[in-house]
Amino acid sequence: MNKLFSLFNYRELVLTLLLRELKSRYRGSFFGYLWSLLNPLLLLAIYSFVFSFIFKPRIEGASP
Repeated sequence: MNKLFSLFNYRELVLTLLLRELKSRYRGSFFGYLWSLLNPLLLLAIYSFVFSFIFKPRIEGASP
């Protein structure tokens, strides 16, 4: 609990470091900060497609 409290005390520093990290990571990128949301969503879509259509689950006794 003490660590959480100290994190709250330094919230401005944490926010500043977070924004600096995001700016440096996505600098020069076409989509910029949008990659933070697009990357997991695209991976989810790809995994859903692969495991739904390519590796169809085959359960005996279940209707198709």
